[in-house]
Amino acid sequence: MVEYQLAPAGQPDYVRALLQDKDGRIWMGHKFGLIAFVPESHTALAARQAFPPNRFVALDVGRLSPARPVPLPETPGAVYRYDATIGGKGVRDVHASPDGELWFAQNDGLGHLDGGRFRVYSVDHGITGDALNVITPDANGSLWIGTDTNGASRLERSGFTTYSIEKQAQRGWVAALSEDRQGTLYAIDGQTGAINFFENDQFVPVRSNVPPSVAWARRGFPRLAIEDHLGDWWVPTAE
Repeated sequence: MVEYQLAPAGQPDYVRALLQDKDGRIWMGHKFGLIAFVPESHTALAARQAFPPNRFVALDVGRLSPARPVPLPETPGAVYRYDATIGGKGVRDVHASPDGELWFAQNDGLGHLDGGRFRVYSVDHGITGDALNVITPDANGSLWIGTDTNGASRLERSGFTTYSIEKQAQRGWVAALSEDRQGTLYAIDGQTGAINFFENDQFVPVRSNVPPSVAWARRGFPRLAIEDHLGDWWVPTAE
């Protein structure tokens, strides 16, 4: 086991997302922003006996001008930090498109890396919700984005479309998104644990049959649920 410490000393080391891109880089969504590195081989680590906790010494890329391509780590052990590049916002999910584009679910923004260029989509581009939690594609090639307070948004070339998962002033806390083999899209309500399936251009909730004392035992933490290969749903609880 090799432990990598990312946060400044004394700060919580909160990693929300991990993804390996087509070139072998590991992208990490962190409470403080975004980090990418090229992992060293197990053999190289063993030769240095580098198994105690290691603190990453990352090159801070800083803010970039539109004309400057984004530098990327290329050699084993190289670590780059992009906190300022993406506006100093934490990253909760990282998604890679089949063509190699990278998307980042951020606090108050949707990051995009393609062709050596970073772009952050914000409320000015139609992004809503105070934090983006998860990104997942559907069978039609659209991207779905789950937010803390504004339901789920679908990103197409024409722009964003937002859907509520609850009929209330706020559109709902989407903690997870997935699509099954039949193409049905599901959004998990982070507050109630309800499984919302997308039908006739709207989300329809189905609440799991668990006692209220169990469902609400850990208020403030997201509820999640997954569907297995048999079509059964598994719902974790605090008990």
